[in-house]
Amino acid sequence: MADHFEQIGPDNLLVATGNVEVTRGAGRLLADRVEINRESGDAVAVGRAIFYDGDDRLTGQRIEYNIKTGTGVIYQAEVHAAPYYRLTGERLERVGDSVYQVRHGVFTTCEDEPPSWSFHLGDGTADLEDFVYGWHVSFWVKSIPVIPYFPFFAGAIRKERQSGFLPPQFGTSTKKGFFAEIPFFWAISDSQDATGTFDAYEKRGFGGQLEYRYVISQDQRGKLYGFFVDEVFKDGELRGFGSIKHDWQIAPGLSLRGDLNAVSDDLVLRDYETSLQTRSAQRAESNLFLTKTWTNWNFVSRLYWYQDLTTVRPIELQRVPELTLSGVRAEPAGAAGRSLSGGHEFRGVLPLGRLRRGPFRSPSSGLAANPDRGLRDRHALRRWARHRLQHDGHRRSRPGGRRPRDRGHQRRAARPRAARVRSRRREPRLARLRGRWLEWSRPAPAHDRARTCTTSASSGTTSTACRSGPIRRTGFPRRTGSSIL
Repeated sequence: MADHFEQIGPDNLLVATGNVEVTRGAGRLLADRVEINRESGDAVAVGRAIFYDGDDRLTGQRIEYNIKTGTGVIYQAEVHAAPYYRLTGERLERVGDSVYQVRHGVFTTCEDEPPSWSFHLGDGTADLEDFVYGWHVSFWVKSIPVIPYFPFFAGAIRKERQSGFLPPQFGTSTKKGFFAEIPFFWAISDSQDATGTFDAYEKRGFGGQLEYRYVISQDQRGKLYGFFVDEVFKDGELRGFGSIKHDWQIAPGLSLRGDLNAVSDDLVLRDYETSLQTRSAQRAESNLFLTKTWTNWNFVSRLYWYQDLTTVRPIELQRVPELTLSGVRAEPAGAAGRSLSGGHEFRGVLPLGRLRRGPFRSPSSGLAANPDRGLRDRHALRRWARHRLQHDGHRRSRPGGRRPRDRGHQRRAARPRAARVRSRRREPRLARLRGRWLEWSRPAPAHDRARTCTTSASSGTTSTACRSGPIRRTGFPRRTGSSIL
């Protein structure tokens, strides 16, 4: 298809000009001028020549293409392969569907000029549906040949996940000097993969990294990671760190989670990690949790240990296995008049022979009490509060003694009635003993109000009138938890 066709000579040479388009299967050739030999099928395209090979686009100053065989040559070519790969070369020869022989080519994923990073190939082969590889390779950053020569290079350009080299990382540091990290990705299967990295440090030595990821099922997956370095350029020390993470949802409400970490020394994370949070870590912590949940109860068993990274001396105080059982008790939703809720929490530390009750908080009183203080503290607190209630009106007349009881009564009787009422209102609302607060006088909450209803009938109709008022209480409010103060 073209704007104008012209037959030249007896050799069946057809010249098409103006928006020319030549199609063969998935290949499509576009140009301003195309010369086609009908007998041999050879076509030569010039002027904005573009060749579409499926989803891939190839451009060049001159394209030679055989309509019958599908082979051809592109000069000063540039290939854009989905999703973001770019390959250029002095000469690209099409030897099959999406397969090209490259001479003096450049492979990159960058769109800028010159590219931020690129591999320069002496000779190579590019399969636009699979991978690209070449010989006599150099690695460039912008216009600088960072690695002048290495014999072989291979990179994956398939759209789905596959094995191959990942973009390398380069940098410099005052402690490590110039360093390079070259990772290789291995697609083991649809549920497993691994990434191995070769590390080189100018002032330290050589090392590597290995990361393995797996998915066993929808409810079970994990990751293993390890790093090591042999500081042959410093003191010959072998250093490293590693981690294991696993998450397993065994059954509904039952799960196992592990996060284990270890280091060879206190400074290895600070020297070789790039994340600021990891570099500033004060501990290498390891946790293993087994959790079971019910409607109103929750059980957690925990193993915890760590390595202290702030001092050279081993001062870690490790915890023994810990068990925690916590629950919430609530009345049925249909209970009328009032609702009551409470909570219980029990903690145990193995290998002790009994569970140790932990701090409990009652939602009704807002009071936190510590049952570990023992029964004597609770009785002493109760006696002290009663003493304050009975003798709050008496004042000390001098150090070491109280005013006589009869004189106090005489003075209160002599005062006006309004003054005596104000004195009774000055009773303290909170009493403090040993750093803990006890609320012994409070207004009745909304759910503690009594409801009184009266029903009357007249003229065949029945009416009900209700009113509510506070419940009268004496003494201390009853706690809804595991203990009463």
